[in-house]
Amino acid sequence: MKLRQNLILVFILILLLALYGLFQYSQKHRSEQQVLAKQLFSFAPESITQLSIARIGEAPSEAERVTEDLWHITEPNETITPFHAMWNRVALHLANLMNEHTVADSPQDLSSYGLDIPALTIRAALADGNHLEMVFGDLEPSDRFRYARLNSGPLFLVSKNSFFELDRSLFDLRHRYLVENREVPLLKLDFAWIWTEAAAEKDGHPIEPGQESTAIIVERSDPQAPWRVTAPFEASAHYEKVEALAEALQFAVCKAYVDTPESLSDYGLDPPRARISFQDANGGEMRTVFVGLPDESPESKGLFVQVAGQQAVSIIEDPLHTLFPVSVSEWRDLRLLTRRLTDIAELHYSRGDTQLSMERSDTGSWQITAPPLESINEFAVNAFLRYIKEATGNEFMDDPAVEAALPAPEAVISLRFDNDEHSEILLYPGKEAGHYYARQDSGGIVSLEGVAVKMLLIDADTFLSMELLRFNKNDLSSFQLHFDAVDYTLVKRHGVWSAVAPAGFQLQNQSDAENLLSLFSPLKAESIVEDVADDLSIYGLDTPLFSIELGFEEQPNATSPKHRVTIGSVCPDNASERYAQCSTRAGVFTLSQEVMDKIRELMRGFKQP
Repeated sequence: MKLRQNLILVFILILLLALYGLFQYSQKHRSEQQVLAKQLFSFAPESITQLSIARIGEAPSEAERVTEDLWHITEPNETITPFHAMWNRVALHLANLMNEHTVADSPQDLSSYGLDIPALTIRAALADGNHLEMVFGDLEPSDRFRYARLNSGPLFLVSKNSFFELDRSLFDLRHRYLVENREVPLLKLDFAWIWTEAAAEKDGHPIEPGQESTAIIVERSDPQAPWRVTAPFEASAHYEKVEALAEALQFAVCKAYVDTPESLSDYGLDPPRARISFQDANGGEMRTVFVGLPDESPESKGLFVQVAGQQAVSIIEDPLHTLFPVSVSEWRDLRLLTRRLTDIAELHYSRGDTQLSMERSDTGSWQITAPPLESINEFAVNAFLRYIKEATGNEFMDDPAVEAALPAPEAVISLRFDNDEHSEILLYPGKEAGHYYARQDSGGIVSLEGVAVKMLLIDADTFLSMELLRFNKNDLSSFQLHFDAVDYTLVKRHGVWSAVAPAGFQLQNQSDAENLLSLFSPLKAESIVEDVADDLSIYGLDTPLFSIELGFEEQPNATSPKHRVTIGSVCPDNASERYAQCSTRAGVFTLSQEVMDKIRELMRGFKQP
């Protein structure tokens, strides 16, 4: 009995599910039938071969289909480039237009519905030879639908959204960009200024209005490749300047149009101020834009331009013309190193007796491989490399006579790149003091002066670390001082500094000891003394004014290290520095007089009672 009841329940459940599914299908089918019943047309959007969109108070915008996705505008003039996606969108919504409700089969007073002067009239030609005309009037009282008629037939309602999709101005229907495809980067730019003054003679040659200056052409093989100047000379291009103009062209948006200009001279386009042609990565035809005057109207604030082959004058964002080169050499790369710093695997610097080699490790850090230096200032190394990358010349030297007259280079920077290519940067002294010439890694000659020269004329000492001493104060167990002919000894007991010598001396303030030690960690020199004499009395280091010796806690299996710093006399050629020695670095250094002044201040707490 129990099994039979279960089977009956299962059967009832299956029957209910089947009835529910049948109900859902019926509802969906009924809904689809209702939609089909409202559908005005049975043709596909692709069947529309011509479209005319006439908004009230505006000239009709007309176009004919060229292919399934492409259109050609025929009115108001054939030179307007269509926004193909928008024309396809209008065709789609026209084909799917629905009659939401029939109001009247034969309306008498069209003015009551705003159809005596329609807000919008759309005419279409179909592939089968048929034509249709749709007119749209006022919103009905509920503000949800608009009155409409098809081919002077019954009056019915269409949704506001359908009307919105069909009510497109010429501004919506036209291609509003200077480039053909904004998604494709540019690979070639061809720029020239155009003479706009009266006929004249310039540089010994006659020049007429509308005549172009020497064209500047830059190109690259692909979007990731560097830009190069290919005319009127061959050279590396200044990437940032060229790329800024290329991007401005690629993403420029026309925000207004003058479709029937009475006179192009009103916009600075007869003749234009400049011409720029460009080609994108798709390799199509060069597209040319003529540039006129800035538009100073408060509501626009743009630049007048005209695309070659089009009648309309466009207004685009103004900053474009500020990116144009003012001379034929402006787009040349003035940098000494035109390749990326990360491409360099090895660098050798040669200047007189200075021979310096560096290598880049697998981690990207740089190491000096020759000569061996006792202590290297990594910040100085990185600053030098960064400066090589950022250093730029003042101007190019295109005169062959200047290059032929260059003396032997004073400094040579030899570069080996990751791909085993080699290049050199050469520095030549000019005729005037402080003036130099440099040969870029790409071969061009530029002039240099001032700081640019100073930063590139280095020696091995440039990369020596100025840090003489660094330690952890917590590791100290004792320190000894010599100051004003008195020797002091302090030891640390239970975390507190206690005086051991001289007899009767007591440290009154722990912070005096801590602050004194802080002066020496880290301790940095101002300079390194070259050609140190054997007689230390020259530097006042045989009988130093001050000295400190540091003792550290013993480490396991190690002896207790000692660090000693001595400070001598004032430098005769620089009263703001004193001579010094440090046990951790060989040689004689100079310290700032400020160090000695702080020592004197802190030693006031070290007086004998």
